[in-house]
Amino acid sequence: MSKIPYVDPKRENPEQQKKKIWNKGFILRLIISFSVITLTAGLIALIEYFSLTAEGVTTPKQLPLHILVDAFGISGVIGIAFFCLNWIATKGAFDMLSYGIQVVFLTTFRPKYRETNFPKTFYDYKVLKNSKPRTPLMALLFVSLLFLLTGTILLIIKMNY
Repeated sequence: MSKIPYVDPKRENPEQQKKKIWNKGFILRLIISFSVITLTAGLIALIEYFSLTAEGVTTPKQLPLHILVDAFGISGVIGIAFFCLNWIATKGAFDMLSYGIQVVFLTTFRPKYRETNFPKTFYDYKVLKNSKPRTPLMALLFVSLLFLLTGTILLIIKMNY
């Protein structure tokens, strides 16, 4: 039997569940998500610019708007895809993979730590992971939706231009 106590998430402290959303951690995650998505949009814009100007695909009149639509839209979709992966991971979809990789790594490089401080079975590992609240990165979703909305608005402007 395991030495790790079972923690029932239904019996947690109710004050712990009523946290404010707009705390320091959320704002920091929002800033980091915004900067990463902006960096992705800039990279997409650079790739798009050099590939379209080399081929002469679009007219110079539509080129800046075309690049902005693609940069904002694609980076928003990529951000939403990463949020979906993160949300699935918070539900425990990758716990078996994570446990297996950690067991292989610890058995190979740190066998004494594996014997003393790491859960012996996957069940123990899962109970330990479920004892802590796992929340998805909502900041990434908000920023990605903002970029996708901006790309959609720019697409509507481009179609009418």
